Amino acid sequence: MAAACPPRRSTSHERTRHPRRRPRRNRHSRPVRAHILRHALATDLLRAGVDIVAAAEILGHARHDTTRRYILPTRADLEDAVSHLLTAQWMHR
Repeated sequence: MAAACPPRRSTSHERTRHPRRRPRRNRHSRPVRAHILRHALATDLLRAGVDIVAAAEILGHARHDTTRRYILPTRADLEDAVSHLLTAQWMHR
């Protein structure tokens, strides 16, 4: 009986050459990577009302300027911010 060989790892060239070996995904989706998750976490922290200085500490950033680059607001987030600002201005008059 022959000894079993360990499975061979495919090279990036082979994955490109043989598209069936690539993982299937929706044509509109992007692969999830740790960096994308950091952007999502930063955005979710801000949406939850966490101060940007606290978010920077949670994400391990030395400066909150770095955290600002990670925050990806949607159009709805910006509209909510403007609406909140306008409501606050009318309440103080």
